[in-house]
Amino acid sequence: MKIKAFFLSLLIFVLLFIIGIIIMNLVMRFVIKNQDEVKVPTIVGLSYEEAKDLCSENNLYIAITDYEYHELPKNCVVSQNPYSGKSVFENRTVYVILSLGSKKVVIPNLSNFYLEDAKAIFDKYDLKMGQTVFEYSDTIQPNYIINTIPGAGTSIMAGDSVRVIVSSGHDPKDKSIDSLRVNPDDDYWQ
Repeated sequence: MKIKAFFLSLLIFVLLFIIGIIIMNLVMRFVIKNQDEVKVPTIVGLSYEEAKDLCSENNLYIAITDYEYHELPKNCVVSQNPYSGKSVFENRTVYVILSLGSKKVVIPNLSNFYLEDAKAIFDKYDLKMGQTVFEYSDTIQPNYIINTIPGAGTSIMAGDSVRVIVSSGHDPKDKSIDSLRVNPDDDYWQ
């Protein structure tokens, strides 16, 4: 008897749930049919207040989803979803990411740092390692950094790339260093 009552209750619950979904679907179709379509305006680059006013003029809402550092001034729209020009129903929300302004970082002095170790430092400073150029050096060991371009102490935007000049060691064609080395076969060693 208890099992029959349980299954009967479960069946009634499932039927009510399905009827509720059907009713909500019909109501939503009615609501959507009575709305006009509008084109989403271009709001990227506008201040948040300007974007909010423009969305309001087009019967749209606006909501901030995130903030990020960007070269656009603080509180300007960096990106939008849905994109501009897309047709949507009125009263839809346009989601935006706002700029925190530009985040400047100072390039650290990486001279004499091992190339692999420098990658972690770039990550710490929110910089990207750009092109790596190898040059001969008589004073810096192979695979150690000679210099960066832009140079140490330069202020740049976070996320920018920094070119790295790395030592490939002594130039084998340069004999001036070899002439300074002592040859044990020379006469004065005997």
